Amino acid sequence: SQVTLIEPSRVALSRAIAHIKHFTNTNINVIWRDFSSLKDDNFKMIGEQSVKVHLFSNVLDIDAIGIVPLIRLIKNNFKGENYFIIVSPFISYSKNERLRQFANEVIKNDGEILVKFEKRKRDWAKKWSIFSRIVYGNY
Repeated sequence: SQVTLIEPSRVALSRAIAHIKHFTNTNINVIWRDFSSLKDDNFKMIGEQSVKVHLFSNVLDIDAIGIVPLIRLIKNNFKGENYFIIVSPFISYSKNERLRQFANEVIKNDGEILVKFEKRKRDWAKKWSIFSRIVYGNY
């Protein structure tokens, strides 16, 4: 029923809004900033009955993003059922360790990793790599 976009790039936000509007007429909330400057008051409380889906694409491997503060922000503001789709290229074991850390923080207490999928370029016929997780957390 609602989409919240968080992105520091106006161009990326504009493209995301256009794609969402093309497929649905849902309410779109836009937060034009990076993750490190997010605060609890950036989010309107969403009812615990609604299921939340979070998409993190090519962002959690960025060193400037604090994984633990981001998890704390999510747990404080998104009560109830949460699903996380985490996607990035397979860059290196150390870079992808940040994504593993995020997934492991999400599942603490009452959660689980639902899907793990990792492929390096040399592991399959594709010319690209992928590191992904689908994770469930209940707060």
